[in-house]
Amino acid sequence: MNNNIGQENIILQFYSYSKNQQSQKKIQFQIIKHLGQGAEGCVILAKPLQEFYNQEQVAIKIHQGMNKETFEFYEKLFEQQQQIELKNSTEKSQIIKIYEIGTINDKFTTIMEVGDLDLYTYYRKNQQHLDLQKQQNICLKLAYAIKQFHELKYIHRDIKPENFIVVKNEFKLIDFGLVKSTDSLFNNTMMVGSRIFQAPELLIGDGNYTSAVDIWALGCTFYEILTFNQFIKANNQFEAQKIITNHITNQYQINQVIKQSKLTDQWKNLMIEMFNPNQQGRISSFQLVEKIEQIINQNNGKPSNFQLKNQVDDNNNSQGNKASFVASPNNMNFLNNNQQLQNNLQIGGQQKLQNFSQNQVNQKKNILSSTPNQANQQQNFQQNNQQNGINGDTNLQKFKTFSNQAPQQSPSQFSNLNINKQKDDKIQEQERQIQELEQENKFYKDQNQKLNDDNKIQEEKIQNLDLVNQNQQETISKLDLENKSQKEKNLLLDKDNKSQKETIEELMSNLEITIKEMENLKKKNLTLNNQNCTMRMLLKKYQDYFKSFTEESDEYFKKEQQQ
Repeated sequence: MNNNIGQENIILQFYSYSKNQQSQKKIQFQIIKHLGQGAEGCVILAKPLQEFYNQEQVAIKIHQGMNKETFEFYEKLFEQQQQIELKNSTEKSQIIKIYEIGTINDKFTTIMEVGDLDLYTYYRKNQQHLDLQKQQNICLKLAYAIKQFHELKYIHRDIKPENFIVVKNEFKLIDFGLVKSTDSLFNNTMMVGSRIFQAPELLIGDGNYTSAVDIWALGCTFYEILTFNQFIKANNQFEAQKIITNHITNQYQINQVIKQSKLTDQWKNLMIEMFNPNQQGRISSFQLVEKIEQIINQNNGKPSNFQLKNQVDDNNNSQGNKASFVASPNNMNFLNNNQQLQNNLQIGGQQKLQNFSQNQVNQKKNILSSTPNQANQQQNFQQNNQQNGINGDTNLQKFKTFSNQAPQQSPSQFSNLNINKQKDDKIQEQERQIQELEQENKFYKDQNQKLNDDNKIQEEKIQNLDLVNQNQQETISKLDLENKSQKEKNLLLDKDNKSQKETIEELMSNLEITIKEMENLKKKNLTLNNQNCTMRMLLKKYQDYFKSFTEESDEYFKKEQQQ
């Protein structure tokens, strides 16, 4: 990255991205100040030097690196925000506004709106001024942000208060460094995001997680906004991980935190749905928005925006779709924790249906036996319908027409017809009740099947946990063996060091003795040298004396001979 980027008053050349090269724009920005630097790149506050979306200041993010998936995400987000603006609906984009995407110095760049401060700082500063209504409205806007994000078919994976920013009294989602497409559900990166906001499937699993991880993290964020307290309270990351992973098999600890809080009952129930240990049963972002709107509007008697929108959509459809029953995650959680209740519900429903059905059959027999004329008449109508291939409703209409055209009957005949009609109505009502009980029994069977599937998933999770624990135990055993081996090596090294130290000390002692002996030898050598010098002097003296004596002797003998 250019070293000049981030310095004040530097002019940056931005080239907008466009599939049509002719419509590409070149825009100049002057740097005001450097806002931040991270592994993904740097963020700069700058002002456009020409007209740019009526903005005096923008935030420029110059990405350090860019893969295909992240580029496609920004492209889809840019298109989504343009479509929301074109619809001119009441729904606003709760994701940070992307004005343009393009390049600066051949590096992928996004031009965004400028925020004031992050959500965490906001609610800490304004804690005394935030009432429940304001807190709920903030939660609704955050839920809209996640819904819009999931509509792009991406997972954010780092939802927390610090990743929402306040922009002109709106709360918008930022920081897309960990986004992941929901199309690639397998082998996702584990242990992403902040530990206290991570869902259980992020901490333990095979990487096959969904956008439900964002719902869990958003639940932690909601709890902070509504209570001004951290949801997962732990002294360290390992303790936080233990609390979250334990929720898979035992929901007591986390559910107690919710139940003992000062939240309203509606919010407590909603929180429990958001913290469902089974990600498949966790509430979706679409349902979450609708439920929060219902909580906010229920006292005012106003329908939610989602209800109004669904009514409009239903009117626009040529054929309306009947609403199907969907078991809420809260009910699923309740049934999952009461296995005996499941069996009782199923057995009780079947028994109730059998008893009721038998009673209705007996009553029908009694009624038909008490009115043989009516039974024969009904049988004749059915036979005629089968022979002539005529619809029963048509024959019934003809029978009514014939009855209207017939001569006036006697009071006794009229009374018998009324009694027969009442009995027919009673039979139809009882048949309807039988059908309802059959549907109820089918519902219990479906619920039981779903619960069995959930139990199977839970058993698989437990097996995975057992495997993880077994692997951890094996790892601990290996580490213990390595530690033991390392200790033995350290003991041997200590012995070697001690032996080497003793050897060095002995050598030093011998060296001192040798030095002393050398000094003594030097002294002796000096003495010998002195003695040698003295001997030489004496020898020379004796030699001189001997020479003189010899010369004198020679002279003496010469004189003697001459005489």
